[in-house]
Amino acid sequence: MTSIRNFICQFSARIPIPAKCGIINGRHRQYIRLFFLCGDQKERCIYGNSYFTLDTKVPKTWIHLMFLAIQAQSTSALSQNDPSISSLKTCLEAISEKGQNIFLTIVTSSFPSAKDQDLLIQELNRIRFFDVFEFNAAKKHWACFVCNHPEKVGDLLQDGVPVIAGQLKEKKGKWKFLKRWKTRYFTLSGAHMTYNKSDHRKETLPVSKIQSVKAVRKGIRDIPKAFEIFTGDETYRSKLKANKTLNNGSNVYTLL
Repeated sequence: MTSIRNFICQFSARIPIPAKCGIINGRHRQYIRLFFLCGDQKERCIYGNSYFTLDTKVPKTWIHLMFLAIQAQSTSALSQNDPSISSLKTCLEAISEKGQNIFLTIVTSSFPSAKDQDLLIQELNRIRFFDVFEFNAAKKHWACFVCNHPEKVGDLLQDGVPVIAGQLKEKKGKWKFLKRWKTRYFTLSGAHMTYNKSDHRKETLPVSKIQSVKAVRKGIRDIPKAFEIFTGDETYRSKLKANKTLNNGSNVYTLL
């Protein structure tokens, strides 16, 4: 048990342990979805009422680690019939061929190698997990940016008077070759980003759904004049008007 606890203690400082996993019925096959929680979940937590999700391509490694994390909290060996363990077994069996007892093989194998752990980090980087979460060494858990740095977003999340308002150009279209830059009036107020469409309709993007923001530039030395906002489902690309740069003119980019 001591070796498991030591491994999980070192591992969890580099890679978060999912809170739970679930089976998703895809169009052609079933796959595993992982659910991550913020360790603090303060009043203004980005994921206070939801999970950060990952559809994994390496479910065996993740489930093995989740098993080790659960076992590390117990003083004795856990049975496969334990509710917390049986849920992991159910997920793994759902994506395995019938008749294979793959769960027992995985949980009794050696700890995941450095190469296996690198694959997990690559998955987390792909969905920009580390843009939203960071490890809190003092509390020894992973928490979202808002919970770790409440002083940086206090003014941003005050409801009422808009924090930032102004015109940006949005690039959007159903087909890539039809995408055009269109001027929108954006308002960042409270925990929402709202913009007016050409037909006078308003669309709202909750700040909690924003996973990361990335500056867009043509070359390494070019000054970025556009930025992309990534959510779990879509990517929004915007830029400033009148040849302004993000460094000087876009507080939206800085705050988000």
